[in-house]
Amino acid sequence: MLKKRRKKRKRDEFWNLPRCGKFISRNRFRDFFSNLQLCNTPHPNYRNRSRMIRSLIQAFNNHMEEYFNPSWLNCLDELMVSFLNEHCPNWVCIKRKPHPFGNEYHTIVCCLSKIIFRMELVETEKDRPKEGPYTKPEFKDKMTKTTALCVCMTKSIWGTKRVCLLDSGFGYMSTLPELEKKAVYGTTVFKQKGNHWPKGSNAKNVLRHMQGKQVGYQAVRQGSNPDYPQTNLWLASMADSKHTSVMANMWLTTLPKAKCKRRVGGNLIEIDYSEYMHYYYFGRHAVDNNNNNRQGRLSFEETFTPDRWELQHLGWIIALVQINSLLAYNIFNRKPLHQDYATKAKFTRELGQDLIHTEDNHQVEDDVTGDSLPLTQGPKTLPHGAQFNYLNDPCPFPGH
Repeated sequence: MLKKRRKKRKRDEFWNLPRCGKFISRNRFRDFFSNLQLCNTPHPNYRNRSRMIRSLIQAFNNHMEEYFNPSWLNCLDELMVSFLNEHCPNWVCIKRKPHPFGNEYHTIVCCLSKIIFRMELVETEKDRPKEGPYTKPEFKDKMTKTTALCVCMTKSIWGTKRVCLLDSGFGYMSTLPELEKKAVYGTTVFKQKGNHWPKGSNAKNVLRHMQGKQVGYQAVRQGSNPDYPQTNLWLASMADSKHTSVMANMWLTTLPKAKCKRRVGGNLIEIDYSEYMHYYYFGRHAVDNNNNNRQGRLSFEETFTPDRWELQHLGWIIALVQINSLLAYNIFNRKPLHQDYATKAKFTRELGQDLIHTEDNHQVEDDVTGDSLPLTQGPKTLPHGAQFNYLNDPCPFPGH
């Protein structure tokens, strides 16, 4: 018996691209990008290879600081922008990354919305300017290099008593007390770097104490740092199935928060995750989640491949802004109205058509209520509680 032939679906049902040729020809588009400049300041008398994108990064940071209000839980981590030419400025190779060749950025992200709201380019000693205002990182004269970086990256949340989760690369005893001076709480995990542990962590004695303990056993003691005698720094460790976690935090307790399963031998057992460990493992992948959304299908970063180094970073920032806008649209505009999230394909299509047909006084119209939302209005106009209550995960600080 012959089966009924399935009707072939048209391509327009999935992706209806606007015809850009009606607005600009291909040759004119190429001429436009061959003469595009990202910086209109005159070239300084000294060598400054990052000049073309420095103002672009600063504009992104200023805009996000003005219009975005992050949740109480944030994460500081690094990511890579792929570029294969090793002669480009600040080129590095980090073997553990999925894209090991290119430029490294330090970023801070809201763990509940997965929106990146600040970035800093990692400049190598070879390409960092020897003269001018960018010869050394900010706060480098007052504290160590890693601590100065963490303090600078959290500048937009100073004085808010928010929490910043630090990757193991930023895990040093001096980082958390300096963040506390800026009214920012921190949590970090200690890892052995070469043959040494971070100074003051006393990790060797911790591992000796945890040896042979049952999976799920936890030990907490008060840490001490001679440079910060008035700081309450707590060192916590937990025996896991294959390793021992050693962490430092300044804001949480060891009260049980969540249940987790671990395989010990041939059995599957259930252990209690404390607050400090639950929130750390909950939020530490926030930057990776943003990367997965940005580098998936319909990725502008993957399709926009110019030959010039600064235009590659322009494409990456455009892709980052696109995903940030999609996440913000689903959280602050779509989610309170109905349960369906806007997909990346639908959002990209509507955004592209909107950019082509935009006007100077254009406003975004809501599909359900018809209320207009000015483009200059950001999430800071919403109450702070609306940014995390939708995930049913309230802030642990009473009265925050």
